[in-house]
Amino acid sequence: MSAVHELPRAPFAEQRVDVRWQDLDPLGHVGHEAFLTYLEPARDALLAAHGIPADGYVVASVTLNYRREIRMGTPFVHGRCRVARVGRSSLATEEELLAPNGDLVADASVVVVLWDPVARRSRPVADAERAAFERIGPASLAATGAAAAERRERR
Repeated sequence: MSAVHELPRAPFAEQRVDVRWQDLDPLGHVGHEAFLTYLEPARDALLAAHGIPADGYVVASVTLNYRREIRMGTPFVHGRCRVARVGRSSLATEEELLAPNGDLVADASVVVVLWDPVARRSRPVADAERAAFERIGPASLAATGAAAAERRERR
C-alpha cells in the first residue's frame, strides 16, 4: 500500500504578487529566477491556513514551466497553489502564476517536505493535517480538465 494519498482537485489558494523593478532582466521581462519567488506567497498562505508556518517546510523539488513572459509594465501577477497529494512527510502542490488578465504565465509542480525547525529534519504529516487537506473541498475533475484544455487552446 502506498504512503501517498491522492487528493481530489481542491480549490486554489491565491495571492496577488507585485512585479518588482529589480526582477526585470535586460530583455525587459521578469527573469526566470523571480518566478520561483512569485509562487511562494500563495504556497505560504495555503500551508499557513493549515497550521504549517513558512519555517515548517522545505522545498524538495520544483518543476516549472514558463508559458508566457511577464513584461515590464505588468503591475502584478496572481500566484495560486493547491495541494494535490499528501505523502508520509511530504506534500505535492500544483501552482500557477496568472497575468492580470488571467492568462497563464507559468505552472509548477512542487514537492515540499514538512520540517521540524528545532530538530532540523523532516517530520511526518500529522493525522490532523492530513484530515484538514482532505477536507479542503474537491473541485470537479471535469471542470479542472476543461479549464486546462481552455488554457492550452489560448497558447
